Amino acid sequence: MSDRTAVYRFFDAADRLLYVGITHDTRVRWAWHKGNAKWWTDQRRVAVTWFDSRDEATAAEYRAIQDEAPLWNRAHTKAAGRAPYAPPDEVAAEIAELVQLHHQRSDIEAEYRAGLAALTDPDGERRVPVAFLAELLGVERKTVYRHTGRSMT
Repeated sequence: MSDRTAVYRFFDAADRLLYVGITHDTRVRWAWHKGNAKWWTDQRRVAVTWFDSRDEATAAEYRAIQDEAPLWNRAHTKAAGRAPYAPPDEVAAEIAELVQLHHQRSDIEAEYRAGLAALTDPDGERRVPVAFLAELLGVERKTVYRHTGRSMT
């Protein structure tokens, strides 16, 4: 997998910055936002900057959130009346790795859910029975339905 990573900014119709994020696959990450982010219906424009490494992108995302104060970001924001936490240098690399793993997990989860939904789409050409996928994945049918955003009825 390439380390090439994007930092993206979503803006609303008034060109207010709604959200700053990071991903290696914009298609998958944005599909996740579409299904989960409260601000998604307000977004009208996106700006994307690509970086050669995840570390560069993580630093740029942090700076953007700190400097540009997006309306919907929660991570990396300054708490009112308190100085932001500054980790000791000896744990900075571990923290950066943890943040990277978190974003990878989110990207993988979004890709998993999109793939599962495509396989079980009742209107699609490639319908796979939910019961088969549930057994294969070792989960209950209701879990597959929940992950696809569909009702069991």
